[in-house]
Amino acid sequence: MILRKFMKHITDQNWFAVGLDVLVVITGIFLGMQVTEWNEARQKDEALQKYYLQILTDMDQITGDWQNSRDYFKKTRQHGAFALAALENNAKVDAKLLIDLYLATQLVVPAVYSSAYEEMSSIGLVSRIPDEKAKTLLSQMYSNTTTIITLKELNTSYRQKLRAHIDLSLREQMETQCGDTMIMDAYNYPRTKLPELCVIDFSQSDLEKQRQILDHYEGIQFDLRHHISVLDSVRWDIDFMLRYVAAAHQRVRALVQKEGNPS
Repeated sequence: MILRKFMKHITDQNWFAVGLDVLVVITGIFLGMQVTEWNEARQKDEALQKYYLQILTDMDQITGDWQNSRDYFKKTRQHGAFALAALENNAKVDAKLLIDLYLATQLVVPAVYSSAYEEMSSIGLVSRIPDEKAKTLLSQMYSNTTTIITLKELNTSYRQKLRAHIDLSLREQMETQCGDTMIMDAYNYPRTKLPELCVIDFSQSDLEKQRQILDHYEGIQFDLRHHISVLDSVRWDIDFMLRYVAAAHQRVRALVQKEGNPS
């Protein structure tokens, strides 16, 4: 219809009408592009809101897992401190000291929940976050949580040597009766815990055998002191990251509230 009218106006040399036809076509194309862009922007804004909520959930889980890890390392540090004090006082290796020596080597690596943020990055939505501070905090938070605590750092010389100097049967008893337990948190995610109390009635012959093995571990006190210092450093790193996560959580929460209640 439009093309037929356009050709007729050209045939009639009605240049004014031709100009109007061209103007109508250009205006229609422009308006169509504007509507498409507006619709795409609206869809991206709606997607942002969904990702904000997913990231808030991820950060809640990060907070829970890292707080749990901090409490976990507090207990392993206590076991290490008790064992070191006993060794410095030349205490005879008994069941309690052996358990403290072993539980000081237990470790957990806090998890990082980043699927929502990674998906946002992959489809280019991170650049649409209007709060530059929130954008920076999220980027740095996810970067730091994947590198700040590593298994290599936690697997100290003390942990490797002590476990190599523990009789296998005694180690199996401690793993069974004093090892990690799992509890489910509010998000139905398992959290690793150490038992509040562990008492094992080792036989005197087993303890004597274990004393002879530990006598071959030279430098145990030095290694244990270093191990405790690593645990202190890890707990400081966790506290640092929890403050980072709290700051990012606050900024993202503000974005949700702002978008949900536009002025």
